[in-house]
Amino acid sequence: MSDIEYKLRARSKWDWRSFDTVRMEISIGQPYHEGAKLALAMNWARENFRRVVVIIGDSPQRYNLMFRTGFAETNAERLARGAGDAWIERNQILLHGIEITRWNEWKADLAYLPNRAAISQLYQANAEFRQSIHGAIQEFIERRSMGENDRKRFFVLSEQYLLEETAVFATAYGALGGISAYPGDFLKLWEMFIDLDDPSIPVGLTKAHCVRLAFNRMKLAA
Repeated sequence: MSDIEYKLRARSKWDWRSFDTVRMEISIGQPYHEGAKLALAMNWARENFRRVVVIIGDSPQRYNLMFRTGFAETNAERLARGAGDAWIERNQILLHGIEITRWNEWKADLAYLPNRAAISQLYQANAEFRQSIHGAIQEFIERRSMGENDRKRFFVLSEQYLLEETAVFATAYGALGGISAYPGDFLKLWEMFIDLDDPSIPVGLTKAHCVRLAFNRMKLAA
């Protein structure tokens, strides 16, 4: 038999080594945020940045639960938060010495509600941003087999999810600065706002610099 190990590669349009803070966004339930891949990502963050801050995306998973199960938002929120608790518990060793923040902490921040209002206005006024969100939702729908009613319901829940996510990250990025690291390209939603000087855009969105983490599989001889 042979074992599979991974090598991490970091790629970005920006010089990620010039940042001293890295924001590690965690999507609860994604396999790349578990086990060997998570360990590699956290070690990379420790080795390359003075400050490492984890942002745990547990609460927004309620939207996925609401779609899949039909649960009311309160029940879905409770289950999503419970999944976040469990994730922290099983990854205590990997998270040792790292700053941990959770979704609802950022929603309780004084900047969140003004950011959320500004993003709602931006969504209505900025066609590029609106189309970026619609495109992300439609791309996901096209990869799934859904009836018309499910498509409409999925679109509404996903729209709420992405607008809330944008407001939370605008709040976190504004407070933390730095660069985000994530094993995917979801941050393209906000790339259009990076380094802009526009009072209608929450300051945090202008700091949405990101680096993509890729895990390359390596086979080891038995």
